[in-house]
Formats: sequence, structure tokens, C-alpha cells
Amino acid sequence: MGEDCKGKGGGALQRRRTKQHYTSQFKQNVLHYYLNSGDSYLDVALQYGLPSGDLLQSWHQKFLREGIEGLSPKQKGRPSMSKKKKQIQPKKPMTREQALEQENELLRAELAFIKKLRALGMDVPERLKNEMPESSTNSEVSSD
Repeated sequence: MGEDCKGKGGGALQRRRTKQHYTSQFKQNVLHYYLNSGDSYLDVALQYGLPSGDLLQSWHQKFLREGIEGLSPKQKGRPSMSKKKKQIQPKKPMTREQALEQENELLRAELAFIKKLRALGMDVPERLKNEMPESSTNSEVSSD
């Protein structure tokens, strides 16, 4: 058996020091051969000089799950934090109605904050007292 393995690439099953990268096309060729030959994962791995039959098996499983895209190399690690210029899309000017809606939301949030401060027995900061707009006649009549 020792002579037979050397003839077919018995050194392929030895552990390598560096990680080998395979192209998508190579993986497709190996899988095509495996699917058409009827050979075992190990036999095909020996034929193509792969480190183990398990590698071929994982390629086969990825191919079954994801198709050909599963065989292409994936980007590893976190994305770089380099300062890339982002495409800033110009904002469309808001309509008068949208601007009023946004202002209403801000005023509601500010009022809710002031009410929470008062409920907790805390003093309302002067800047919030001074910025409070004049209340309209509708809001003066409250059902508190």
C-alpha cells in the first residue's frame, strides 16, 4: 500500500505548514470529477493532491447548500476602518408639513422630558424654561 499511495500523491495527506488556497474553478473541477467518477472523497483528494478527503466533503456540502457561490472565496475578518468617503446623497428639502411634523415630535419629546423631571421632583434646567414656546390657546386648556 505504501508504494501505491506514493504513486498517487501519498504526500498529499501529510500536514502542510502553510494554508493552501484553492480557486473556485479548481474546486468546481474537483467536484465535477468526484460527482462523475463515483470515487470516494479520499480517492479524489489523493488524485488532486488535496490534504484530506474532509476538505472535498466540505466543498461538496457548501456546493449543495449554496451552489457555485459557496465555492468562491469569502472575505475574512472585520472590514477595515479606513476613512472611506461615503456617498452622501443630497437630502431632499422637506415640505412645510414635514418640517412642522418634525418640530412637533421634538416638542413632544421635550415636554415629556420636562414632565418626567417634575414627576421625579427635579428642577427643570433654565435653558429648557427659557426655550419653552408660548403656548397656544388650545394647549392652555388642559384636562389635568
